[in-house]
Amino acid sequence: MPIPIDRYLTITPLAGVHETWYSGTQSSDAVTRAAPYFSTTADTRLSRRFTQEGGATFTHKIEPGVTYEYLPHVRQDNPSYDALDRLTPKNLLTYSLTNRLSAMIGDGETRRYVEVGYARLTQSQHVASSPTGKPWSDLRGEFIARTAVPVTTELDVDVFYNHAQSAVSAFNTDLKVNLTKDFFFSIGQRFTHQGQVAVRGDLFNPMTLNEVLFQSQKTNFYTAEVGFALPYNLYAVARGYLDQGTGQFPEMNYGLYYVGSSRCWGAGIMLNQRPDQTEFAVLFTLGGGGFSDSPFSGLYRGLFQRLGLDIQRLR
Repeated sequence: MPIPIDRYLTITPLAGVHETWYSGTQSSDAVTRAAPYFSTTADTRLSRRFTQEGGATFTHKIEPGVTYEYLPHVRQDNPSYDALDRLTPKNLLTYSLTNRLSAMIGDGETRRYVEVGYARLTQSQHVASSPTGKPWSDLRGEFIARTAVPVTTELDVDVFYNHAQSAVSAFNTDLKVNLTKDFFFSIGQRFTHQGQVAVRGDLFNPMTLNEVLFQSQKTNFYTAEVGFALPYNLYAVARGYLDQGTGQFPEMNYGLYYVGSSRCWGAGIMLNQRPDQTEFAVLFTLGGGGFSDSPFSGLYRGLFQRLGLDIQRLR
């Protein structure tokens, strides 16, 4: 729970235990693993409002913050199925500086604030021994620009800078356009250099930069997304990657979802297609009651949300 220290400073402590139970068919004894976790965040928020000629109003917010996290070494000999099973020790400080720019815009007869600009710098520092071999992580920069005229458009940029090599280690961009509430498309690119690449977040903190992956070769992809609402309460989405070097599609994703009457229930099928394998999942949702999950339903949830559909709640 956030604890206000004074007008400008807030401290947010967090402590808990991440417990995992394993049950195997070859043994009647259940195996457990406990991982104690502690963190505390100190942050503040400064804001100023500007009024231009003609009555246009802008608000600029600056939000610096620092987070300390501690996760001791835990056993890693249990089966690894997903991110829940892979826990890397943390003795980490994460620094962030966020800038937000909001504007008052008209929406019919009402007026509301819309965040038209966003910029955040993030970097982590290992207090003790580093699992990556470096005391500092790559510097991450996130930049977003939005406009509602003439159509709703958003430009996202996510870049990592390796100061030890004085080079960009990863660079991603996305241009998202919502032509109507029933149709959207996006285009973008993904670049990753050869060598160590920072992992974005983990199970405990989406901002932390505690781990790295080794990229065996440089990658450069183009991406595209599209989604539209069809007649008879059907919604369709698709996403694809195009390898700039080979001209091949290493991955294609397709999703089709049906919403029942009164949005009480829904069902859909999701297909992931790669050169060496094809995966599919069937999803069922009861409005307000629950849903069946799959390892890649998070991807499709984000795509369908751009059509105003939450496939986990139907609200």
